[in-house]
This record gives sequence, structure tokens and C-alpha cells, in this order.
Amino acid sequence: MKAFQATEQSFVDAATNLRVFGSCYLESNKALNNTCGGIQARLMPFFTGNYPVFTRWDGAVVSDEEAHQRKEFGINDRCFTLNYLQGLNGRGIVVSAGDGQVEDTVNLIRVLRGLDNKLPIQVFHKGDLGDDSMAQILNQDIKKALVGQSEYKFTFPQQNVWFVDVRGCIKEEYMKFFNRFSNKFFPYMFGSFDETILMDTDAVPLVKP
Repeated sequence: MKAFQATEQSFVDAATNLRVFGSCYLESNKALNNTCGGIQARLMPFFTGNYPVFTRWDGAVVSDEEAHQRKEFGINDRCFTLNYLQGLNGRGIVVSAGDGQVEDTVNLIRVLRGLDNKLPIQVFHKGDLGDDSMAQILNQDIKKALVGQSEYKFTFPQQNVWFVDVRGCIKEEYMKFFNRFSNKFFPYMFGSFDETILMDTDAVPLVKP
């Protein structure tokens, strides 16, 4: 019983510390005399402080400065979370996928095309989505739709797909903790959108995002 209570209290303490950190540093958009970086390192020791690599569907690799358009707040390179938060912009869809979710990802993109989705899509991976898998996803996206007779007008637009490699964002010794459902942390944390729609690869949306 005592062990359970200790574990429960550790979760409460961690949540409290993160809430205070967010209130003091992130919501105020201030680095508070460069103390943010040190506290961040204690609360989130798994961060390397590096940005993910964004690769557009046409193969162009986009730098973090381009993917995260800097706003007019004061930027402090020692506070990664504040710096990252200040660069969020736009709206978009994010998913996490590896080689085992290629078929689901292809099907999701087909559905989004059928719904006339205009939002960009970021597919997150930690090096477990190979070049062949990415090519398979993109090849399905650019194929023309075979749509039967319908009272609706389908445009089936090609999607603005990005692949986001987060291997450099998490220290190697902590990567073992991010498996299966824990991978959903990556698109939520490292996406470049100010307003994010987090989807499972096997989701079947019924309305246009």
C-alpha cells in the first residue's frame, strides 16, 4: 500500500512541477533570467534540445527555422520548450507511424483525400519508417482516384504530406521508453502546428477536418 501511495504521489508531484513550469515560463513567454533551461533539464531530462527533421512529400528537407516560423517574442536558445512553443503556427493533422502501420496510413490518406482535406499532414517516426514505406505512402497519395457515379463532386486532392524524424530529439538512453502508444507523444510534442488534430493511423474520419 505504501509503495502504491508513493507512486501515486510521484505522479502528483511531477504534474505539479510541470504545471508550475508552464505557468512561470511558457504562458508568460519569458525565459526569466535564463533559468528556464536548467529547470527544463531537470523536469525533462530526455530532451536533447534538437529539432526534428521535416521532409516534405517532394523530398525537400526543411530546417527548423522554416518549419517553426519565429514570432516576435524574445527567443532564448537555452529554453527549448519556450523556443519551440513560440514557433508554432497554422493548423494540421499529425500521426505517428512505423513500417508496421504503412497500410493503415495509406488508407487514412485515402479517406482524407475523399473528404477533400486541405490541411497538411505530418507523419512522425523515430527512424522506424523506412524509405520504401515512405515511398509507398506517397505513391498511393498521388494516384488518381477511381470514384464511381455519385451525386457528390469529389476532387480527391493530393495531400500535403510531411515526414518528421524525431530521432535526434530524444536522448538515446530514454528512447526505450517510447514504444507503441507512447509514440503518440512525438507528434503532440514536436509538431509545428499551433492547432493540432492528433489521429490514429487506423482512424476513419467521417467529416472534413
